Order: sequence, then C-alpha cells, then structure tokens
Amino acid sequence: MIIPFTKVHGAGNDFIVVDNRAGLLSGMDIADFVRRVCNRRLAVGADALMLVEMSDRGLPRMRLFNSDGSESPMSGNGGRAFASYVHKKGIVKDSRFVFDTLGGEVEAWAERHVVRLRLSPPRHVRLHVQIAVDGTDYTVHSIDIQGVPHCVLYWGDLDSVSDEEIVKIGRKLRHHPVFEYGANVNFTEVLDEKTLRIRTYERGVEAETLACGSGSTGASVVSFLLGKVTPPVKVKTSSGEWLEVTWPGPDVRSSDLFLTGGVRHTVDGNILPDAYMA
Repeated sequence: MIIPFTKVHGAGNDFIVVDNRAGLLSGMDIADFVRRVCNRRLAVGADALMLVEMSDRGLPRMRLFNSDGSESPMSGNGGRAFASYVHKKGIVKDSRFVFDTLGGEVEAWAERHVVRLRLSPPRHVRLHVQIAVDGTDYTVHSIDIQGVPHCVLYWGDLDSVSDEEIVKIGRKLRHHPVFEYGANVNFTEVLDEKTLRIRTYERGVEAETLACGSGSTGASVVSFLLGKVTPPVKVKTSSGEWLEVTWPGPDVRSSDLFLTGGVRHTVDGNILPDAYMA
C-alpha cells in the first residue's frame, strides 16, 4: 500500500504526518510501522510520526509516536507542526482552533510559517532534586508539560559540549529512577534574563534533537521559578531557530503557557511498501 505523507518541522524538530481520518493504517502494527518509516537511512526519517484523526467531539486529534514506536501524550513542536498541517490542508478552516491530544485539548493559532499553542499549566514541579549518576552528583528540576515529563539541569556554554557528552549524560538521567516514566533531559544555559540556550535529549527518540518545544517550555518555567529569567523567554535551539515561551500573570504554576515558533512544510510524497515492510 502506498501511503501519502507530509514532512513538517518545527525549529528543526521533524515529523512525518499521515492523514489517518479514513483509517488508512487500520490493522497495521503502528509501532513497527513508525520505527521503520522514521529510520533516517532506510526510509523517510524523522524524530516522530503523527497521525491525523478525528475525536468523538469532531475535533482534529493528534496521535504522536516517537521514532522508537512509543506513543507520547504531546509534543510542543509536534503540536505546532500538527496545527500547521491541519490548517494548511483545510481540515480546519479558522486560523484559531482547538485540537485533541492524549495530553488534553490544545488551542492553536496558525499563520503562514508561525504557530502559537496554548498549553495547560505545568504540573508536578519539583525543584532542587539531588541525584547521582556514575559517581557524579547533579542538581536537577522536574516538571510535566501537557503530560510530558521533563528534567531540567543547568550547564555552562552548551555550544562547547560535545554531542557524545549530551547523549551519554542525557541517557543516564533519562532513565534515572527518580523519573518514574522516564523524562526528556533539557541541558539549559542562561544567556541573560530573557534568553535561554537549550539542548535536549529526548526519550522515545533516544538521541539529542535539534529542538524540543515542551522542553523549552518546561525549562523556561523552571528558570522563572528559580529567578533566572522573566517572560517572555526566548529560547535558542540547536537548529539555530528560536522559540518563545510566555504566560500571563505572576503565578506561573496556575497559568496557561504559550509556545510560539516557526513551522515549515518541506516534503509532500508517498511512503512505499519497501519502507515499512520486512
């Protein structure tokens, strides 16, 4: 079976989008399909794959699968890419709309190349958690953004840190028992009171990605709670693109969160059977 797809990225976080409203992938082993199709050398390649479906309430529903085949409740950049897709493809008519995810409903504003999301208030915030990995002590902070768990730790001059070190430390922290369901690990550098630099090791991708929207959101909230930044917060990603995180009012723990950044549609094409069949 030939499967139409679109490749979309948000700040370098890339996604394969498949319109599954008519049940195109019914009966298929989705996890195996995702693992094969997201392989960057043997198929299309992406950090994750998203299915467009419809909820019982008639809302567009995003189902997001990481490249390892695991399903995730939400993704900040994935949500922005999804919102851009359903708007550009005419699945929704208005530029402001709501869509459904496993992590709850999300409101979106979709423009030509920029998408803004309204996310739920942060949950399960824990500051100054002391953990040890391979004999090294780390001070980390944990936070859930729209159902996605994040670990935040601070690092100096992230651009001088090797990719291998980010992966090595990120993998250890991601699997640490303090994070019951694992966590995305956000290495965070404070550039000034309005600006962060972030590098993220993402669970489910099991590698560093060029950007993480929910991670940028979580790191911005934690940095505010620690008195390091004030909103709106600009976040420099590894792709060189920028995200913006903000919220209304001084009580961020009970505020909706807003994530804004660029989205690009790069490929429309077809996935052929050789990409996903053994």
